[in-house]
Amino acid sequence: MSTGFKYINARVLLIFLIALSITVAILVGERLVHFLEKAANGSVPPKAIFLLVAFRFSELLQLVIPFVLSISISISLGTLQESRELLSLQVAGLSNLRLLAWLSAPVLLLTVFVGIMSILATPSARQMEESYISEYSNSQNTIAIQQGGFRKDNEWTLYHSKEPSIDEQNNVFAQSIGDNGEHLVLWGSNLDINAKDQSGQQAIAIRNGVQIQTIPGESRLSQYEFDEIKIQFDQNVQTKSPVEGLPTRELIERGEHPEELFWRISLPIFTLLSALLAVCRSRIRPKKSQYSQVVPVFLYVAAYYMILVMAKWSIENSSLSLAVGLIIPHLVCSAFILKSYRSLNQPIG
Repeated sequence: MSTGFKYINARVLLIFLIALSITVAILVGERLVHFLEKAANGSVPPKAIFLLVAFRFSELLQLVIPFVLSISISISLGTLQESRELLSLQVAGLSNLRLLAWLSAPVLLLTVFVGIMSILATPSARQMEESYISEYSNSQNTIAIQQGGFRKDNEWTLYHSKEPSIDEQNNVFAQSIGDNGEHLVLWGSNLDINAKDQSGQQAIAIRNGVQIQTIPGESRLSQYEFDEIKIQFDQNVQTKSPVEGLPTRELIERGEHPEELFWRISLPIFTLLSALLAVCRSRIRPKKSQYSQVVPVFLYVAAYYMILVMAKWSIENSSLSLAVGLIIPHLVCSAFILKSYRSLNQPIG
């Protein structure tokens, strides 16, 4: 390995590690606050907060690494150009193709790492997280109501909003449908999952809300406000595992949830192509700052990411097939990379 190869890659990796450490520290702090809120309402054990954050660590890395890598490449090449070090290497015979070959070593390594995270590590971690929370809920005789998600048993459907609503009585929703078709709907401001009913059994208390009873199609409707209502909820009812926790092999064999399979395959491709895009778009113009291409590169990568998000949404809504979704976004980005690479060999206008 040449000195230039070691020097350029060492600079890229140094900036990458610094930027990744700062970004991960910020995002881990945000996840820590999220689980602290869950621990406060009894959904998760306080002693396991850091373990639960660790379960989400691979998911965080697979999303952050492509952006941080692209920015690191842009900053490194900009610095080398401003200091004329890259020009010296080009005078000594370094071509743009050889520069890409040099940078391919860390890029391919991180692409494989993101692929392992996306296809293997993250699904396993999400599965372990759900199992841990479920076991804790059963062992403590509590009911884990995840904010922003629905939870059902044989009688009730419960929902607890993530963010407080403008109308405080819309923070908690509960619905039960009787055998005669009667709908019982409860809206409340908050809930207590550790309440006890008059017989001392586990119950959920919904407070400061409105109860509505009606039968669809009939004019009869009763509504009244309440301070507290307690309902029985069976926490032992089996719930479906989240899609993110399903093994990749199971997704392929069943042919279900193609949008999740698309996302897991696309993330390592996104890592590779966004890094190549950063290399091809990091050429700075004369008298421009070494950081002049950082924002454009970030915007290009963000636009690529948004295209993938829209493709995932289209696949989920059956308006786009898995094969087409995997081909079109990455093909568009590849064509843009090829166009940008060709411009590297042309003089700056």
